Amino acid sequence: MATRFSTHPTGSAILRANARNAERYMTRSISLRRKNRRKAHIRQTSSATHFRREPRQERARFTIACILKAAAEVIDEAGWSHASTNRIADRAGVSIGTLYQYFADKEAILRRLVEGHHEAVHGVVGETLNRLDDPGVAIEDAMREMFLALVHLHREDPVLTRVLASEVPHRVSSSELKEEAAAYIDRMARLLRSRQEVRVRDPLRSAHILAITAEALTRWLAHEAPHELDANLLIGDIVLMLSAYLTGGRARREPHAVAAP
Repeated sequence: MATRFSTHPTGSAILRANARNAERYMTRSISLRRKNRRKAHIRQTSSATHFRREPRQERARFTIACILKAAAEVIDEAGWSHASTNRIADRAGVSIGTLYQYFADKEAILRRLVEGHHEAVHGVVGETLNRLDDPGVAIEDAMREMFLALVHLHREDPVLTRVLASEVPHRVSSSELKEEAAAYIDRMARLLRSRQEVRVRDPLRSAHILAITAEALTRWLAHEAPHELDANLLIGDIVLMLSAYLTGGRARREPHAVAAP
């Protein structure tokens, strides 16, 4: 029976990986999750969103986190058009007045949900690019860990990622987020130019292709991939495909992906 990623994975999920890759990934992943938990509430208030009232205390940051979680649940259950601020406040266990202390309307709540998700994704991508600055790190290894971390991120909060992918109208944009994404693209292009094994004709064009491909495949792996397909093997094949594209077919065959802890 095919091995699948699970929200509550067990030790059997790391079958097919060698001990070196398993230990390395699990150590990095545990460290990253602990860091994210410590900074979870702070991250909710550190984006480009300007709150009507700036949260200065831990209690206020916790209230905002409850409102955002409730908003994702209500939008997922009722749809965007029926997700009123009153329903969101009721689900969060706060008064409507408290909600309006921080958010002008439900569009502002939605904007913060989108920004928070993008910040988390950009954190994973940034860590991958940092690793690839080291020429001793193989492209395949860095991409494998990136896909594992991105899939884990999507599966960690499936309600939010489902809302962002389907229910949320595509009208939320942030100039800061666009600028940050463009900066990652430029950095990726510079990195591709610096790697001797890369054989692409236009690094900037290839950087755009990689970014779009990684985003689409991550969502597919986390939410839409057929259950009968082994997730580890899928990630392994995706890494080989992208590595071969970048290196002109010189990608080395590595053990398949380690299941996310």
